[in-house]
Amino acid sequence: MHKGRLSFLLVVALVTGFWWPALWDGKVLIHGDAALVGLPLLRLLSHALHGRQSLLWLSGITGGHPLFAEGQGGFANPLSCLVAYLFDPPYGLGVLHWLSVLIGAGGVYALCRSLELTRWSATFASIAVVFLGTWVASQHNLPVSVTLAWSPWLMLAVERWLKEPLLGRAAWMAIPAALLVFAGYPQVTHGTLLYVTVLLLARVLDGPSRRFVIDHRRQLTLTGLCAIGLAAALSAMQLLPLLELVQLSHRSGGTALVLQGLVPAAWVWKGLLYFYLGPASEGQNLYGLGSIVVALLSGLVLFVHTPPRVMGHVLGTGLLFNLGMASASPLFRVLYAQRLIPGLHSYRSMHVFFAVAVIGLAVIAAQVLDSVSRERVRWWSWWQRRHALGVLALSLYATVALFVCWHHYVSAFSTAALVAPVLVCASYVVCTRLGQRAWFPLAAAVILALDASALRMHAFQFYQRSVLDMPASIAAVTTDPALSDYRAVSMTSAEAMTFLSPRDARIERSYRRALGGLAALPGLTWRIASLDGALALPLGRWTSIASAVQAEVFAVKGSAAPGLRLMDILGVRYVAVNKPLPTQAMSLVSRNRETGVLIYRNAAAKPRFQVYFDAALARSPGDALARLQSAEHETLWLEQGTSA
Repeated sequence: MHKGRLSFLLVVALVTGFWWPALWDGKVLIHGDAALVGLPLLRLLSHALHGRQSLLWLSGITGGHPLFAEGQGGFANPLSCLVAYLFDPPYGLGVLHWLSVLIGAGGVYALCRSLELTRWSATFASIAVVFLGTWVASQHNLPVSVTLAWSPWLMLAVERWLKEPLLGRAAWMAIPAALLVFAGYPQVTHGTLLYVTVLLLARVLDGPSRRFVIDHRRQLTLTGLCAIGLAAALSAMQLLPLLELVQLSHRSGGTALVLQGLVPAAWVWKGLLYFYLGPASEGQNLYGLGSIVVALLSGLVLFVHTPPRVMGHVLGTGLLFNLGMASASPLFRVLYAQRLIPGLHSYRSMHVFFAVAVIGLAVIAAQVLDSVSRERVRWWSWWQRRHALGVLALSLYATVALFVCWHHYVSAFSTAALVAPVLVCASYVVCTRLGQRAWFPLAAAVILALDASALRMHAFQFYQRSVLDMPASIAAVTTDPALSDYRAVSMTSAEAMTFLSPRDARIERSYRRALGGLAALPGLTWRIASLDGALALPLGRWTSIASAVQAEVFAVKGSAAPGLRLMDILGVRYVAVNKPLPTQAMSLVSRNRETGVLIYRNAAAKPRFQVYFDAALARSPGDALARLQSAEHETLWLEQGTSA
């Protein structure tokens, strides 16, 4: 039994239980970006696959956007396409999350088995990854969840290639690499590539592995180049448009970190130990691990014999963990300031790197499980000679671990988080006394599964699909017979609901408020074009006009007269706000007394097709915007160098 030939079924059961409300109860996840971004993107993909929508250029958001190039919806991801084609999007959202988590768990399991770990240790690692804090918290974000599914598979392919650098194995590396690009969240792809780069470097640094690399350098070089070339060819359909869009985006020169990356280090350390997604600031963390069991086991790698192949994962985990900590890590500050890692300045936050780092932490913990479950634990040779020193070091480790767990515990955390580590320690003692230490990985996996069932299974609240129905305020807008000629804009900041905790009682009301406040991507469901858009790479031209339109909506001093305003020229006919507007030419269409959202109709908005009798040249987009804002009569401004 302890060999665990069917052990992965435990992971399947746990993941299915987590997504059961979406799979069998007809409910939907709306927390965070799930229903504001993920569901609309999946709906667009479904429409495209059934011939009702083009994704190459979507005119219904930000005045027009090459949505396929951005890739945020995973439009080229085979798994996303299969689900979008076969299922109704509200149901497909749950199916896609469920399949993505299972694929990710399977990748972790296969990775551990490739590293010659036992089945129950591999099962332990699979449960650890998909039910740790950062993977659970990421489930509200469809692009992150779908991309993470392929991360362990690339690690597995690299491990298999390094073991035997054949052309066939090199070709297999290209497949998960391309799938990572297709899935739509570049930061996960970036983190995974950094991780596998460290795996490669670790082989060069290790003595015996270095000899293998030297002896097979020609084969490794040729097959590695073939893998890179094939990966580039396979992913070119998504990668080339993405790279072109980056140059046109407001992020072309990089972007600043949120809060300058100043994240309290205490949040990071608490996130290693305790699982918490609630609202209390004292319990706030970055969802790194959320498991004392996995944290303590992975730390024991300092004391047990570690194969060179696993040591590469130790180094890769260390790098990604430091990147995830952002400015709380001295190493990150050096790498970021000196621009030593290309692309690092393209991200607003770094905690997504934790999602890749925890794969390595789980693998390390699984290695430790296997090491301590042997009849004779293989310590480092210098500790073998100095048994007393080894006992002292382990005692010191245990003391420090207990202190850290106690120091970072706060009242917001459940005391149940302390049960699993106690049970794991007790099970090790029992297995040892019974002379069946080989059963320890089985016991640890079962305890971790029970911990996941008790503390993480109901991390999210699922809702009846009626929450997706059209609000009355939107119905009032859709009665406009000329709606297709105009756009809407939302100034309600309703998207702030994404920062609510997953089981906050206000989520349903906040989501309905966002729907009724002309949220951009959900509005496409009812054919409402918007000047907004929850995009990762909005065009630089759009970001330059967003603040100008906002100033006009709220009648900031200096705004042009109705008919000459930018919002009028761009055809913004409907505006959602939180308070009455002083802006001229506005009439109230809808007022939701429960949510406080007001929708106004702009009588001065111009239709899609306009006629001008005067034209002039502008030196640049910024010059054209400035001249439009100061115009006293209708003028068509053309940028120099553009063709009419």
